[in-house]
Amino acid sequence: MRLAEHQALGSSMIDCVDAVALWYQAGTGKTLTVLDWVYRHPGSDVLVVCPASLIGSWKAEIDGMSRFEEYNEQGIEFVRDSITITSYEKIYSTKTREVRKRNGEIAKKREHTLKPEVAKHWDLIAVDEAHGIGNHSSVRCKMMTRLSPYADHRVILTGTPVTGGGGRCDYSKLYGQLNFLQPGTIPTWTYFQSHYVTKLDRFGNPREYNEPACEELMHRFGIFVRLDSIVDMPETTETIVPVPMGRDAKVAYDDICHGRRRKWGIIVRAAGSQFAKLYQLCSGSLIRDGAETLEFPCPKDDALDDIINGTDGKILIFTRFRASLKKIVARYPDSVGLDGDRDGDEWLQVTEGDKRILVAQYQCGCTGLNLQCITTTVFYEPTLSSLELDQAKARTHRRGQTNRCRYLYLSTEGSIEEDCIKSVIQGVDVTNAKMSEWGIILNDDPDDDS
Repeated sequence: MRLAEHQALGSSMIDCVDAVALWYQAGTGKTLTVLDWVYRHPGSDVLVVCPASLIGSWKAEIDGMSRFEEYNEQGIEFVRDSITITSYEKIYSTKTREVRKRNGEIAKKREHTLKPEVAKHWDLIAVDEAHGIGNHSSVRCKMMTRLSPYADHRVILTGTPVTGGGGRCDYSKLYGQLNFLQPGTIPTWTYFQSHYVTKLDRFGNPREYNEPACEELMHRFGIFVRLDSIVDMPETTETIVPVPMGRDAKVAYDDICHGRRRKWGIIVRAAGSQFAKLYQLCSGSLIRDGAETLEFPCPKDDALDDIINGTDGKILIFTRFRASLKKIVARYPDSVGLDGDRDGDEWLQVTEGDKRILVAQYQCGCTGLNLQCITTTVFYEPTLSSLELDQAKARTHRRGQTNRCRYLYLSTEGSIEEDCIKSVIQGVDVTNAKMSEWGIILNDDPDDDS
């Protein structure tokens, strides 16, 4: 296996300029682009800042360099010695001190400072999933801006630099990313609003943008690569698998829909909360207000049995709820679960070991994993984000995949899951507006005296 042309280009661009953005779509090999630069510069000091859940993936990518003809073991060992990998939250420390207000009252103020181990000279700082530093008012954005001057070369990696809610472009994310990449490009937030925003909402947040100016800014600093432009990818198939709702769960589902919630020990004050309860019931559970969880027989489990027993090879399963993940892992001894913040390499038991099933929550499994050894993905519960769905599918359908990938969506009949799945497949996020459109509203039953 050899380094792809776009990866070699990105690596050489880091040499040519002191700052570059690799706007590479998921599955195109952003990580290896940086590792190639490190390999070609033995003895360099490199800092990689990424979400905590991707630390293990970076380490696995370094180990995986041995698959490429360009690299030898001695050089790969130099790469290991050169790179420090850390998370956004680990680069700074927080202290609280008391300050006196003008009226004489004492208030507590939080102060953030870069840790000494990162506030030093670096030959290269690479920021992975860089859209995470886009928010101009976030601590991440401010800390990464302070870190920027310590590096001779800076590179940011993301396939979704300006993707916002509902699939819309949120160009405000450029502020934090480019301020790290090239300090002074956008001097202040006020400057960004005056030059790149054409309309604000009533809260003073950007609503509409000067899109040509924003696109020019992105092209000035970055290289765009789409997966379908660099390699002929194998086909994919998507199948919605209808599953009946369990009888007991159906009773609770109907009661909650019609406002009879108190009999189930829950109080719902917003349509989104009611949606969450219905969402849980589709997978056979209901978390009551006292944190007690009711469990119901779930036909999804039988459908999952049929899929697993009828599939040759390894399987990836995505869940929304941790309870679902734990239930599935307990049900299948040859499975591995990824939940919460992932900084280990347990998933390698599937890609390189004898485990057959990888079960992951969306928030920690839809980025950073190279799972070309898997061709079947099951969505046990639907995500509410079209971006999250695309990233989840890109775990298996990525450069190096040679087989057709299939995606199976377990959809509870007569439930909100049907609408959710159709919506995100079409690229539309599930928002409060969508919930209202589907009739997810608070509807207390005046006869409910339970």
